[in-house]
Amino acid sequence: MKTQKRNSVAGALLLLPLAACLTACGEDAEYNYSVPGTICDTAIDSEALRALLSPGDTIEAAPRDTDVETCEIRIDDELEIEITGHSPYEPEDPMDYARTNEFEEPEEADLIEGGTGAVWEHGALAGWPCRADLADSYNNVLAVIHVFSDHADGDDRRDLIADFARSYMAGLSEKLECDV
Repeated sequence: MKTQKRNSVAGALLLLPLAACLTACGEDAEYNYSVPGTICDTAIDSEALRALLSPGDTIEAAPRDTDVETCEIRIDDELEIEITGHSPYEPEDPMDYARTNEFEEPEEADLIEGGTGAVWEHGALAGWPCRADLADSYNNVLAVIHVFSDHADGDDRRDLIADFARSYMAGLSEKLECDV
């Protein structure tokens, strides 16, 4: 009986450093960067963006040189968020687009005034008509956000993604001078 008690005490003592490390390691994660209020020339809510980003030392938000408009957000050189903008000839239905591209369990979401949207566990997208002051006809906008960081789970994560998407879509619509 004494041997069993000694083994239990010894086992517990061995686990204490592990538990301390797990607790301390989570607390060491610091945000040593300031989240900007503008990314890739688009105004956003910096708190909504910060909720999706990993801790780290540096943040970079810059366009990527591709055949479509793309903005990448990196923390310590690791891709956290990628935003791609499209201008389709015909309006795109976000739910159809999400299903066609096999985004996991998309749900309809109100992300932009005058348009439609969808959110899933790893991103969001919205489509809306946009008539700039100088244009005689409507153009269509489709913005797709992919979130690679892995902070919150489930509905909390979807809510955080939707909050950022609303902020970004509003800023993009303003940047494009859309008159919906």
